Parts: sequence; structure tokens; C-alpha cells
Amino acid sequence: MSTAAEPLHLFQAKLDSRYVLRLARDHGLPREADFGYLLHCLLGELFGREAPKPFTFRDLDADLLEILGYGRAGRERLLEIVAESAAPEAARLLGDRVETKEISPTLWREGKRLAFRARVCPVVRQRPGGERKRHREVDVYLARLDAAKAAGTPEPEREQVYADWLREQFEGEGAARLVEARMLQFQRALLWRRRHAEAGAGRRIERPEAHFEGLLEVRDGAAFQRLLARGLGRHRAFGFGMLLLRPV
Repeated sequence: MSTAAEPLHLFQAKLDSRYVLRLARDHGLPREADFGYLLHCLLGELFGREAPKPFTFRDLDADLLEILGYGRAGRERLLEIVAESAAPEAARLLGDRVETKEISPTLWREGKRLAFRARVCPVVRQRPGGERKRHREVDVYLARLDAAKAAGTPEPEREQVYADWLREQFEGEGAARLVEARMLQFQRALLWRRRHAEAGAGRRIERPEAHFEGLLEVRDGAAFQRLLARGLGRHRAFGFGMLLLRPV
């Protein structure tokens, strides 16, 4: 029997992107920082541990930005946190432009089919050169390509490798079955990440960024709810891994 899923809310906020950039500059965030990192910092400042994760974002027009995410807290609790502890600038940026909707796991009956879209970072963690070395993230396609070369088998197709990786994300805990998937876009993204051992220090890293749409079939409602709350793959706190759903 599946473990019951925790409460989950769909979060939506519409913000002035110019204000976000100015707030980032005033807080000394580096110019090299990608927008996902900036929003990660902003949401953390606003909501602390209740910041939505995973989340995604998109431009609605030249200056208006929409953020969507999943989190445990509803609108009233989020605004209470902002009133209690957020900096005045950040609170003014948000205003009351936030809405949430509670999502019940009873929505996800077995066999239900849903269309989805997702921006994902398809990587695997490897420990190269011996057990004492730290794990590193590797593009799952490049890992599969190296394995094919070593085995003398044909080179795999990037879209198929990423679709297989996506299938594993859905099916790992029996949450859903991937019916079909299409890669809409791929690029090598330059991301900014802070070095935790050095205060204020950071570095740019390159990671694969793939945008998918497709069709899934729910297998277990509680497990699917947990999948929504957790997200797909890595870098989920920085704008990757959120499942956007719509009716078929």
C-alpha cells in the first residue's frame, strides 16, 4: 500500500522582471547568475523553507514574469511568512500577486492520462577515477555515448536517451507510465552555483537543458503526488524539474 502523500499546493506569482533584476543587483548577486538562480534566491528570501520547489518560470511579456511551482504552504501561510520576515524590498516586489491552489491526491486515479510539459536537466552522478573522488554530474546522453563507444555499439540518439531518462523518473516509484514524449528544445545551459565552502564565492557550470512535452498515465495516486512535489531530476530548486499538467 502506498504511503499517504503530504499536502501540496500549486503556486503562481506574476512579478515585474526588472524589479527582480534590480533586487538581485542590490543584493550583490553576480551578473553571471542565470535567472533560475536569481529566482531561487528571491523565493528563499521571501518564503524561507516554504519556498516552492520545484518551480518554473516564463515571460508573459517584455517585463512581466510568471512563476509556477509546487509547495507545502498555501497562500495565507506564504503571505504570513512574508509579513513576518521578508525584507521590505522583496515584500514590495511580491505585494499580493500570489495565488495557490490545493491539490488533492484523489485527483490522480489509476489509469488517468494527462498531457505534460517539463524543463529538465538530464544528468547522472558518477564517481570517476576511484572511490575517493567526489561524484560529478554528467550529461546522461554523454554517459550513454561513452558506454556505446566502449561496447562498440551504434551511437544513441540524444532525444531517445533523454526520453529513457524521463521514463525512469516517472516509473521509479511506480508513480506513472510514460506514454509518449517529444523533445521540443535542447541547449547547453550556463548556470551559476555557489560554492558552499566559500562564503560569497561561486562558479559557472554547464549542464544540459531539455524541454519536453508528452503524455503520461497515472499508476499510483499517492506516488504521483509525491513525484509532483519532488520534481524530475536535479537542480529542482533552480527552475528545473517541474511537471506542468493539462487535460488530454
